[in-house]
Amino acid sequence: MLRQGLRRYGSARDSAGFSLMELVMVISITGILAVVALPRFFDRGVFDESGYFEETLAAVRYAQKVALASGCDVQVSINAGGYSLSRRNTGCSTGTFSVAIPHPSRAGGFAASPPAGTSVGGTASLYFDRAGRPRDPGSGSILGAATNLSIGALGMRIEAETGYSHAL
Repeated sequence: MLRQGLRRYGSARDSAGFSLMELVMVISITGILAVVALPRFFDRGVFDESGYFEETLAAVRYAQKVALASGCDVQVSINAGGYSLSRRNTGCSTGTFSVAIPHPSRAGGFAASPPAGTSVGGTASLYFDRAGRPRDPGSGSILGAATNLSIGALGMRIEAETGYSHAL
């Protein structure tokens, strides 16, 4: 019985652990991943660009919701300098768009500039009426074509007629 116990627990074949070759392979694979994959996770520009894109898309959607909820026109302006939301100064459907829409979670108006190094392709100047439809600020007519914008490598579209805003 003692001999059987030694054979079961004492032989080199049955011992637990890793061989030297297994340890070297794991360290090698970890090193390769660290060199190739980790720099992608630490490129702050990509995260800033994506965050600004999501923020801009949320701002357009928020403008449409405010127009529906308040029954007042809400303008969205997007260009290389950033985005901003505003409402009319004298009434819900008359006057110029000069009163900033307040941001719901921070002080100040609902506006932001793109982070350094982020390009904004295209411009948008439209307003949502009380039914949530996108309109041209110059003519007041409902948009006849979708508005496409790009922020860095990401694309966004505001659909004509419905004002549905989505990523491309």
